[in-house]
Amino acid sequence: MRVKFSETSDESLARQLVELGYRGTGEVVRREEFEARKAAIEIARLAERTQKKTLTSAGKDLQDNFLKALAVREEDNRNGKVSLSLLVQSSKSHHPRSPKLCPVPT
Repeated sequence: MRVKFSETSDESLARQLVELGYRGTGEVVRREEFEARKAAIEIARLAERTQKKTLTSAGKDLQDNFLKALAVREEDNRNGKVSLSLLVQSSKSHHPRSPKLCPVPT
């Protein structure tokens, strides 16, 4: 299946459609209707992208330093500017390879 990339501004989208084997419904649309649908989809895509999402930490009184640090990084993490990996391990883990936790001397 050949796609004319000059008819679409998003070459990567066209390639993905072809790779996924997308086939149309056979519905024939006039150029004006196609352009109107394309514009509506682009407006919806831009609106979704620019919509301000409420942060999970917004309005919460965080006492724990760990939670405060997460809250500081939350927006950049959601926007993909930073990635965050957490390893949370329970002290009650019975996994054979889990490290033994030693009590801290007081």
